[in-house]
Amino acid sequence: MQKTILFMDNNAEFLDVHSRLLEYANYNVFKAYSIEEAEKKLNQEHIHMAVFDIRMIDDDDENDISGLLMAKKEEYRYLPKIIFTAYPDYEYVREALGFKDGYQPAIDFLSKDEGIDKLIETVDRAFEKHVHVNWNMNIKFDDSEHLSFQKLSSIFSDSDTCLLENRKIEIQELFKRLFYKKSGINIEKILWQRQKEGRICIMVSADSEQFKVVFGLNIPGSQQGIASCKELDSDIKQYSASTLHFSAMAYAMSGETGGRINTKEQGTGNGKKRS
Repeated sequence: MQKTILFMDNNAEFLDVHSRLLEYANYNVFKAYSIEEAEKKLNQEHIHMAVFDIRMIDDDDENDISGLLMAKKEEYRYLPKIIFTAYPDYEYVREALGFKDGYQPAIDFLSKDEGIDKLIETVDRAFEKHVHVNWNMNIKFDDSEHLSFQKLSSIFSDSDTCLLENRKIEIQELFKRLFYKKSGINIEKILWQRQKEGRICIMVSADSEQFKVVFGLNIPGSQQGIASCKELDSDIKQYSASTLHFSAMAYAMSGETGGRINTKEQGTGNGKKRS
C-alpha cells in the first residue's frame, strides 16, 4: 500500500508543483485547494498524513488562520499534520505544536522558505515516527464465520461503493497498526456489535495468544468504541491504535492464554503501550 498524504494549499501553482515532487518521492498525494475540498477528501479517502497551509482564504489577511483552525478540529486529532506556511509566526508555531486536551494540532511546523527537500525529509521522519504499520502482516479469517474486511466495513459504511472500499482498507490497516509487532493474526469471530454506538468486539488470535478487540468509529467528544476491561472480562488492556476514522483496543485474555503476556514484547500501532 502506498503512503498517502493530503496536501492543502490555496496557491494552485505552488500546490501542483510540490505535490508532484512528493509523488516523485513515492507518496500518493491528494490535493485540496480549499478547506471545503480538504474536508471532503478527509471524509471520503484513506489518508495517513496531512500537510496544511495556514492562510487558506486570503494570503494578505494576517488574521486568516483557517488552515490552523482546521488542524485543531477534534475530528482530525488522530491524523498527523504538518503545517507548511509562508508565515512562520512564533504564535502560530506555539499554537500548532502546543498540547491541548492531550494532543497536538500538528506534529511539525515548516516555513515554505525551507523548500521541498526539507518538506520531504519532514514527511519521511513523520511517517517513521507516527505511522507504524506492519505492511507485510498476514491476516486470516475463520472460514466458518464467513468474516471479511468487506463485511466489517459494511457495518460502518453506507452503500457508497468507493467509500466502502476505503473504509475496508482503513480497517485492515487499523489491525496492522494494532498488532504492529506480530507476524500474523487470525480474526475468529464477532462477539458483539453495537451499530448505534459504532463499535464491534471481535476475538483475535495473534502468535498463539488470544485477544478481545474492541474497535469503532472515532466520534468527536466521545469515548465510544473503547470498552472497559471489566466489560470484556479481561484485566490486561494491552495495545491501542488509531487511524483517521477508527480506533481500537486489544485486551489480552490472560485466563485463556495461560497467564499474562509479556507487556514489554511490543508497543502499539501508534508507538504507545497501554497497561
